[in-house]
Amino acid sequence: MGQIKWGKVAKWAAIIAIVALAVWETSSRAAEAELSLGQGISNTQGTFIAYGLRWGDAGRWGVAMVHTPQINGGDDSWVAEATYQAIFRKEKEFRPYVKVGYAHFFDPGQVRRKSGKQLLGGSDQQRLGVGAQWKTLQIEYSHYSSAGLYKINTGVDVVMFSLHIPIN
Repeated sequence: MGQIKWGKVAKWAAIIAIVALAVWETSSRAAEAELSLGQGISNTQGTFIAYGLRWGDAGRWGVAMVHTPQINGGDDSWVAEATYQAIFRKEKEFRPYVKVGYAHFFDPGQVRRKSGKQLLGGSDQQRLGVGAQWKTLQIEYSHYSSAGLYKINTGVDVVMFSLHIPIN
């Protein structure tokens, strides 16, 4: 028997829990759903462009692919993320929220500061965000970090501006 890789166990447990909770949330009632497109600025040498889908009633489950084109000659990178967004004042047009989730950076070595310093020590990152949505426009600050799982743990900070389009 090989040694148990607890990081992989935790990652797959989080993914399974997010999927199970999302299925439970959406099966109990008609869920709202929306597509999103966002552009962000960050503490990296590139920008963040997000394409996503969110659904849910009491909160918002979400999946997104984030493209990070590098502006200083580096290679582009991609991030896949799964999130849960707790919305306050859901019945209002102005909706502040917090968001937690898991993000997988496909090439974390490419995510660097403009000075060239590497920001992430590995692919698996936690995501925490706070923001507000007004009708279809949203602004969010988010932080990606390994929470100490890797030696390099500076993290990535992003301010994202998004447009959300209802699909049901």
